[in-house]
Amino acid sequence: MATSTHTLIDSRTLGSSAASVTFSSIPQTYSDLVVVVSAKAFDSDEYTYMWINGDKTTSNYSYVRMFASNAGYSNSGNNPYAGQVVQAQTCLNVMQVMDYSANNKHKQILGRWDLITKQSQCAVVRWANNTAITSLELDHGAGTSQYAAGSTFFLYGILGA
Repeated sequence: MATSTHTLIDSRTLGSSAASVTFSSIPQTYSDLVVVVSAKAFDSDEYTYMWINGDKTTSNYSYVRMFASNAGYSNSGNNPYAGQVVQAQTCLNVMQVMDYSANNKHKQILGRWDLITKQSQCAVVRWANNTAITSLELDHGAGTSQYAAGSTFFLYGILGA
């Protein structure tokens, strides 16, 4: 029988709409983290930002985002876009944070999500900091945008080899 490599660290289900969800005091005992978000937007379609250790300095982040659709394209910039949530459907976002406990390299996040518009998207985010990750804030965009009640958030640790 195969041994599970994913261990549930924390989970949240929103009882009411909220602008963000934070996982804090993340144990440093895993090789990678996986965040799974099944959410719907309460008020506006918006990207999911993944802020690390409370750092909201956009110049510390860079991303490249790719789209697979009829008009496939890509873009890049200085935000931690790691997913997306829309009002028209519940969206599944999967984000892997690699080598999160390392204290000698910048951190990388790979985010993947699909939209009702028949788009598949992914983003690679770099956090330009060598500090081990102890907290992750999933923020539903800028301003007053919110995740809808019933949205779920799971944080898993992946055991290394």
